[in-house]
Amino acid sequence: MDKAKISGWERSKISNQDQRMLKKLGLLKKQDSLIFPGDESFPRPLIGYRLHQLTPNSILHISIFITLCECFLGTHPHWGLWKRIFYLRRNNSRNVVYNVGGVCICVRPDVDYFDVKFPDSVQGWRKRWLYIQDEYVNSQEYGIAPFEAAEEILRRRSWDAEATAEERMATEALMKRIHQL
Repeated sequence: MDKAKISGWERSKISNQDQRMLKKLGLLKKQDSLIFPGDESFPRPLIGYRLHQLTPNSILHISIFITLCECFLGTHPHWGLWKRIFYLRRNNSRNVVYNVGGVCICVRPDVDYFDVKFPDSVQGWRKRWLYIQDEYVNSQEYGIAPFEAAEEILRRRSWDAEATAEERMATEALMKRIHQL
């Protein structure tokens, strides 16, 4: 039986226009940083390349958080602060567990954080998949997890991990500054 039919994959709909836009935005500065799948109907990334598991809005949350920390709080992104503000949840509909975009980053319901207006719909983004080169950096502890088509995204207890008492104390001044902003 065809793997693509089993898992719901289909040929990527990423277009030449999408590729030109990525180039225009400066995301293709390095020649081989992204690979476009062509006629593949099932992902087969080369060694060192990955597909992402985050939704577009989750990627926006990460970008906002990094900008907040570095530009407004004057600190490197802080893991304890991250855990105070966000948690993860599995992204699925009633009948589908998504292969791409299977994890959502969400603001904790009890946290007073920026009211970010996300697009109401980003339909079709899952059909425009591509491969991202995972570059290792000496100080980097983790990279992007390898793609495994048969791997089911399972919810983990760590997705709800809250900041420890120590992390809460260490980030209290940062939370106060966020509220001031």
